Amino acid sequence: MMETVTKTDVIIVGAGPTGLSLAVQLIRYGINFKIFDKKEGVTDLSKALVVHARTLEIYDQVGLAQTAIAGGEIVRKASLVHDGKISAHIDFSDLGGRLSPFPFLLIFEQSKNEHLLYEYLQHNGKDVQWQTELESLSQDADTVKAVIKTANGEIQTLEARYLVG
Repeated sequence: MMETVTKTDVIIVGAGPTGLSLAVQLIRYGINFKIFDKKEGVTDLSKALVVHARTLEIYDQVGLAQTAIAGGEIVRKASLVHDGKISAHIDFSDLGGRLSPFPFLLIFEQSKNEHLLYEYLQHNGKDVQWQTELESLSQDADTVKAVIKTANGEIQTLEARYLVG
């Protein structure tokens, strides 16, 4: 049986917030990629809670910032509690006011981020190969080859100029 090799520009191992963010940027620049993750799908957990201005600036480049803001909650003030007593108040209302068009912290947990980015991929004709694991990796001066095992146990080979994981 002849081995099938799928060629692309970039192989992305992992479809958490970082891998999905990279995929979104590759779409923006018209760079082809394959992305896979051993998870079953986007997380429903909230491992990270806050998005900073720079993330929103990057989201704005692809038209996602306003969607994130609408789905999140802007942090204006916070209180620190120690031994059951408030020990300090923090005012975030002018955080970076002259530095960013998004001068605030946004509560927009990881699950919402992943859904937002994944929907962008799907809307742009891309998908994640879920339940897919990296079996082996090799490279030479010009290419990298990744042997992957898909959800149904099929072995595939991906070949690219770059691999990011």
